[in-house]
Amino acid sequence: MLLLPIGAMRKSDVRREAERLGLRTWDKPDSQDVCFIEASKGREVFLRSRINLTPATIVDRRSGEELGQTPAAELMTIGQRRGVLPGRDGEKRYVAKVDIARKRVEVGRLDEILVSTILLDGSSLTFSHEELEDSTTVLAQWSAHGRAQPATLRHGDECGRGWWLQLHSPARPVAPGQSVVFYRANEPEIVEGAAIVVGS
Repeated sequence: MLLLPIGAMRKSDVRREAERLGLRTWDKPDSQDVCFIEASKGREVFLRSRINLTPATIVDRRSGEELGQTPAAELMTIGQRRGVLPGRDGEKRYVAKVDIARKRVEVGRLDEILVSTILLDGSSLTFSHEELEDSTTVLAQWSAHGRAQPATLRHGDECGRGWWLQLHSPARPVAPGQSVVFYRANEPEIVEGAAIVVGS
């Protein structure tokens, strides 16, 4: 169980209390970025100084046509559109698969990459209050800038999956390693739990 001293408060209440206490950051805008990476240098410089980055070919997953190159496949995220050139048909493309070993990034049109399930790492699953039952409806959010989406939290099935989310509407795929947070469906300000994604 995760215990937080302000866990029962809303963000607006925390800000009011911080203002009352005279804390200088009480009205600072929310940050969703990685705070230790300097904006002027960016992720590529940060990572290149620590690991070897892999140049890769960007390929249209349907036609097999090469669309371009990327200097660092490690910087391409499943579901991303930014920095991905459109296909020959002029339609936007999204990252569908990153294969570092093959030096290949597959992209597709949005309707080609949408998923309806997100697989979770059961060992990372944490509940804020009590363990949710199989088939509990939650609001799931995995992107800092995205909206929480209705989903059903599931445990086990005939395919041998452990914990997973059945999305009520298809969504862009979620990269393994990303976190997903579950909010109470009828009280979206209450966090029910979280887990790390293993696939979608």
